[in-house]
Amino acid sequence: MSAVLRKGVLRVASLCPIDSGQASRLRETVLSGLLIGMLLVVAPGAVAYWKGRRLVASLDAPALAERTQAALPQVLAVAIAVPILLPMVLPDRAVSLLVALSIVGGFVGWYPARRVIFRETWSLAGYLSHSLRFLLGYFGYWIAVASAPAFLDGRWAPAAAYGAFLVAWNIGYGWLLAKLMYARPLDRAELEERFAVISARSTVLAPRVFACGPEQGTWPMAFALPEVRGRSTVLIARTLLERLEPEETGAIYAHEVAHLEEHRGARLARGIAFSYGVTLAAVAAPVLLRLWEVESGWASGGVSAALFFTIFAWMASRKGDETKSDLRAAELCGDRGAMASALVKLHQLGQVPRRMEEGAEALSTHPSLARRLQALRGDAPRALAEPVVLASSPPGSFVVLEAERVRWLEGVPDGTASTPAALQEAARLVRSYALSELSELRIASRRGRIELHARRGNEVLRLALSPEEARRAEEALNALDGKLARSEGAGTRALARLAASFTFLATVVAGNPLAVLLPAFAALFKPGPLAQTSLGVVGAGVGLLGLAGQSESGIGIGAGATLIVLGLLCAGLGIRAARQHESPAPLERLAVAALVPAAAFAIGAVAVEILPPRTLLTAHLTANDWLTGALHLLGLAVGLWAVRRSALFWLPAAAVAGALLFAGLPATSGLWVQDPFFGPRAAGPTSAIGLKLAGSATLECPAYELRLSPDGSLFATGPCPTEEEEHEYLVGSFDGWTHSVKAVSVALPAEGRALVLEDGEAERRVRLLAVEPSGTRELWSVEVPASLSTLSAATPGWRGDGVDWAKQQLLSVGGELDGPGLHTRRFAFATEGEERLVPMAFVGLEEGFVASSAGFESAKVADMLSAAMGQGTLAVSLLAADAPPAVVGTALTLSCAAGRPGDAEALCLSSSDERTWLWRVPLKPGAQVLEQTWRGDFSQIAHGP
Repeated sequence: MSAVLRKGVLRVASLCPIDSGQASRLRETVLSGLLIGMLLVVAPGAVAYWKGRRLVASLDAPALAERTQAALPQVLAVAIAVPILLPMVLPDRAVSLLVALSIVGGFVGWYPARRVIFRETWSLAGYLSHSLRFLLGYFGYWIAVASAPAFLDGRWAPAAAYGAFLVAWNIGYGWLLAKLMYARPLDRAELEERFAVISARSTVLAPRVFACGPEQGTWPMAFALPEVRGRSTVLIARTLLERLEPEETGAIYAHEVAHLEEHRGARLARGIAFSYGVTLAAVAAPVLLRLWEVESGWASGGVSAALFFTIFAWMASRKGDETKSDLRAAELCGDRGAMASALVKLHQLGQVPRRMEEGAEALSTHPSLARRLQALRGDAPRALAEPVVLASSPPGSFVVLEAERVRWLEGVPDGTASTPAALQEAARLVRSYALSELSELRIASRRGRIELHARRGNEVLRLALSPEEARRAEEALNALDGKLARSEGAGTRALARLAASFTFLATVVAGNPLAVLLPAFAALFKPGPLAQTSLGVVGAGVGLLGLAGQSESGIGIGAGATLIVLGLLCAGLGIRAARQHESPAPLERLAVAALVPAAAFAIGAVAVEILPPRTLLTAHLTANDWLTGALHLLGLAVGLWAVRRSALFWLPAAAVAGALLFAGLPATSGLWVQDPFFGPRAAGPTSAIGLKLAGSATLECPAYELRLSPDGSLFATGPCPTEEEEHEYLVGSFDGWTHSVKAVSVALPAEGRALVLEDGEAERRVRLLAVEPSGTRELWSVEVPASLSTLSAATPGWRGDGVDWAKQQLLSVGGELDGPGLHTRRFAFATEGEERLVPMAFVGLEEGFVASSAGFESAKVADMLSAAMGQGTLAVSLLAADAPPAVVGTALTLSCAAGRPGDAEALCLSSSDERTWLWRVPLKPGAQVLEQTWRGDFSQIAHGP
C-alpha cells in the first residue's frame, strides 16, 4: 500500500485486492458525493424558479418591487453557498465547471418569472447571452483582478503575463463593454437637438452617444465612459429610448454628462490609480507570498477577499456622485420635473423599490429613489393632509402616520373605533416617534408578508399589512420621505453585517463552522451590534487558538490568522455601530473593562497555590476543553458592554470567561512554552489521573521518538541535531546514565541491547550493541540497502523499512538477533495520476505493509512497538475497541510505547527543555495506545490517536 500526503490530507492506497464489501462502500461513497454535488448545482435554479412562481402568482398584489428585490438575495445566498460546499463532496477538478453550471442554472430558473414580471419577449438563449455578456463586460475586469491571488501559483512569469492582460483589459474596458452590449450610434433626430443643447451647457466635450442593450428584454441602464484623451462615450439602453418621453431621455443623458464632468482631471486620475493599484496588488501578492514562504492557500484567499472588499467599498463610496449628478442634470436640461419623472420610471421598469433598507442602501452604488427625489425637490415635501391609520394583519396593532410623527400602537381590543384618538386611548402599549428621529420608514417584503418597517438607530419596528393597507401606506409615505432623518451610521452597520458574513464564511471554509455557530446565527439572522460584536470576539479568539495550534478550535494556522483579522474587523465595526450616536465612552468605563482580565488572572494565580491538586487539575482540564465556551462568554460580555448594558450583565460574564481562559489557555501549545500544571512541579497534580513517575533523566535536548526495552530498563530518545547536522540518539537507563549514539534510527530489542542504523558515506549498516553503564560495544553488524530508514525489533527478530525511490518500491529487511543474517522483501507501490507519493514511515508485516504518516501540523509516526509524536503540546490518548479515543491528559511533548492487548499499562515519555519523565499509564480493559499491528482494514489508520 502507499500513502499520499497532499494539502495536509493523508490518502491511503492499498495494493491488496478490494473485497466486495469494500467495493460496495466505495460505490456508495462516490454515488452519494455525486448526488449531493448535483443537488447543489441545481439548487440556485430551483430556488430561483420557486421564488419566481410565488411572485407570478401574486403579480397584481402591491409591493411587487419590494417582493421581487426580497427574493433575489435568497437566490444569491444559495449561489454563494455552492462554491463553498461543492469542494467538500467532489474532486477539485470538477468544481469550477459545476460552479459555472450552477450560475447558469440560477439564470435559467429565474427566466420564466422574469418574462412575466418585466413583460419581455426574448428567448432563453437571448436572455442568457445578454446576462453573461453584461456580467463579463461590466464586472468581469474586477472579478478577474480580485480572484487573481486565488489561482496564480506565485511564479513571476505567469503573474507578469496576467498583469499585462489585466492592464490591456483596463485600457479597453469601455470599448469591450460597448461591444458586448451591442452598442450602435444613436440615430434619433428628435433627441439630437435636445442632446446638443445639454452638451452646449456642459463644461466637457460633447460625448459620443450609443444605443445599447437588448431589444426584446427590459434593461433600464445608462453608462458614462470617460476617456483621458478624446471624446468620452455615453451608452443609453434601448429600453429607456423606447419607453421614456423625449424630455425624460434628455434628463438621463444630462445625468451621464454630469458624471463626465465629475470624473475628469484629478478625480479621473485617482480612479485610474485605484484600478492599477489593485491590479498590481492582485498579481504581486502571490509572488510575494511564495517568496516569503507563507502558507499560500489561506493567505492568497485572504488577499482575494480583501481585494473584493476594497473594490466593493470603493464602488459603494461613490453613491454621493449620483445625487450630485441628479442636481447637475436638472441644471443642464432645465427641468427638475423631467429628471424626477425619469428616475421614477427607471425604477419602475427595473422593479426597484422606491425605498431601500438602510444597510442595503449603504452598500449600494446608488441611493434610494426616495433620497434622490428628496434632493431634487428640496426639503419641503407636500404635507400629509390628515393622519393615516394602518391596521395590522392579523388585527391587534395599528400605526398612525401623522404630518410630523408616527405612532406604534399595540394591544388594541377588537371593535375599537378606527380614529387616532380612540386607538391611542385603548392601546396597551403606545410608542411615539418624531419623523426626524427615524432613518427608515418603508414598505418591505419579509417571509412572504408585506410589512411596514421603521428604524430608529438600532431599533427596528415592524407591522404586517394587508394588500389594501399596503397601498394606502405607499401613498402616505410619499409625503413623508423628506422629513426622515439622514441615516448616520448605516454604512458602519452594513459593513458590520458584511464582516460578520465573511467571518462565518471563513470558519465554514476552514472546516469548523460550529466553533462560532451561535453568535453567527444571531449576527446573520438577527443582525445588531450585540451579535456582531460577540461574533467578532469569538471569531478572533478561535483564530488565535488556531494560530497557536490548539486542537479544539479545529482551525489551522493560516485560517487562524485570517479569522483574527476578520473577527477584529467585525467586532470593531459592531462596537462602532453601537456607539454611532453616542459620545465616546468615559475612561473610567474602559478602565473597569481592562481590569476584568487582570482580576481573573490574579484570582487564577491565587487558586493555583491554594486549591488541592486534584481540584486544580480537574478545573484545568475542563477549562481546556471549554475554551470556545469561554470565548462565547467573553464575546457576550463585550457585546453587552458595547451596547451599554448595565455592568451587572457584562461584568459576571467577563469574569467567568477570564477565569476559564486563564485556567485553560496554558494547555494550549504556542501560547506558553510549557503547561505550568505539568512542569517540574507536576508530581502532585498528575497523580490525580493515575500517572506514576517511573524515572527521570537529564537530557541535552528535548526528547521525542521514545524507544523502550521490553522490560523498561533502557530508553532511547532522539534524534538530537548536532553541529555537523548528523542524527544523534541518547541511549540510557533511568538509573541516571546515558550514552550518545550517532544513528538514523534506534530500536531496543532486549535488556541491555540496542539496534542502531548507521549512515555511512555510501552505505548503511545495522549494528547490534551491548549497552552498559560504562559504554557500548558492538556484537555484530551487517550492511543494508541505503534506502532503509527505520528500525523496529521484537524478540527474537528485527526489521528495517524504507523506500527505494529509484525502483519505486517499498523495502523491508529483517533478521535474527542471534546473528547478522539478512532477509529482504520489496513491494511496488502504486502511483496516482501525476501526484507524487510520499510514504512517511513503514511497518513491514508478513502479510503486507502498513503506512502511517506525519501530519502536516501535529506529526504522528507509528511503528510496530512505539508511537513517536512530534514535538508540540500533545495529549495522551487511549483507544478502546468499543469507545472513541479518550484524553487522559498531559501538555508536554509526549511519546507512548504501544501496549499489547490485555496489558495493564503503557509506558509514556514526556519532556521539557531540561528533564524527561517516564509515566506508567493505566489502561482500561481492552484499551491500548496504538495497536501493535494493523491487518486487512487499512481504514483504521485514519482513526489513530
